[in-house]
Amino acid sequence: MSKIFVCVGPNRGDREMAAMMNGHDQFYLFEPLPEAAAWLRDNNRHAAQWFHVIEAACGEHAGRATLTVYNSLGVSSSLGKCTQQAREQYSYVDLSEQGQIEVDVINLREWLDEHGIDQLETLLIDAQGMDLAILKTLEPYLRERRIRRIVHETDGEGFRHYDELPDNSLAAAVSFFEDIGHYQMATLPARNTWNFDVEWRLKS
Repeated sequence: MSKIFVCVGPNRGDREMAAMMNGHDQFYLFEPLPEAAAWLRDNNRHAAQWFHVIEAACGEHAGRATLTVYNSLGVSSSLGKCTQQAREQYSYVDLSEQGQIEVDVINLREWLDEHGIDQLETLLIDAQGMDLAILKTLEPYLRERRIRRIVHETDGEGFRHYDELPDNSLAAAVSFFEDIGHYQMATLPARNTWNFDVEWRLKS
């Protein structure tokens, strides 16, 4: 059986993502920014039979939506709006607004079902405030133990990175996975205390 790696919001990728991809043999990357999606396709053309780039955001419902582009590479681009709190906490980061574009949005569970993908080895989500909302669309996969490992970004207590989006707090994620059962939360090296990645692994 193929070991499938899915990433939502890779932009152009980084070393951490590359390290996580080791040990997998099929890759599906969902990236809504046209320039970033083109970069991913061009730089992985040699592995096109294994490496699939889908130019779309993931959300609760399929359709079209407005993506706000932040900074020159669009690394912090979101379906929401960056809060003043985030700008203050990330004063050392370029969060300049570069404009807005209309993008395709897919429901990830529906897309996986339509493409006959029923098992994921690793799911990495860096969707700038939409992480937990996307995970909730995958609830049937989680309840049926069809995703082995999940890594996603979350907001710490009292912090909100983006407005106009569903709750993406650590507390909400913990509550969701406690209701699902059979996943164990693991700690990851925290870059800060207000906006960080968490990992869930399927229990044996």
